[in-house]
Order: sequence, then C-alpha cells, then structure tokens
Amino acid sequence: MSVAPGYFLLVLGAIVLVTGLYLLTSHTMRKDLLIGRLMLVYGVMMLILGTGMLVRVFPMMQGSSLSGAVMLATGAAMLYSGFEMVRM
Repeated sequence: MSVAPGYFLLVLGAIVLVTGLYLLTSHTMRKDLLIGRLMLVYGVMMLILGTGMLVRVFPMMQGSSLSGAVMLATGAAMLYSGFEMVRM
C-alpha cells in the first residue's frame, strides 16, 4: 500500500490551514483573484480525493463511499465558486 494518499491529505490540510490563517489576518477581501485561484486548486484536490475514496484508494477511512460523494460535490462547488471569483 502506498503512503502517497496520506501525504496528499497532509498537504491539503496544511494548505487549508495556511489559507485560513491568511484570511483571518487579511483586512480586506480585495484579493478575490488570489482566493478564486485557491478555490480552484482546492476544488481539483477535492475531486481527486473524492474519486480516490470512491474507488477505495484510501481503505483506512470509514464510510469512504459517502465521504467520497460529499467530497466530489464539495469539489465541484469549489470549482464553480473559484471560476466565478476569477471571472469577475
């Protein structure tokens, strides 16, 4: 079994934490282009993770089917939101 999916999840978590700290410390939301691009990256990562959960690449997770489906829906919503933010 490969440890790559575990590292992928670790990197995703670190990126989300760093972005959250950045948003907490920023005083304006004029950086919509940067946030939109980050949403696109998160959306792609969520789609990859959701697909991996559905095809059982991550067998150590409980409820992989339901979690994978929710992850796919969240990833698609993030992609849509990111495209709208970048397009403006």
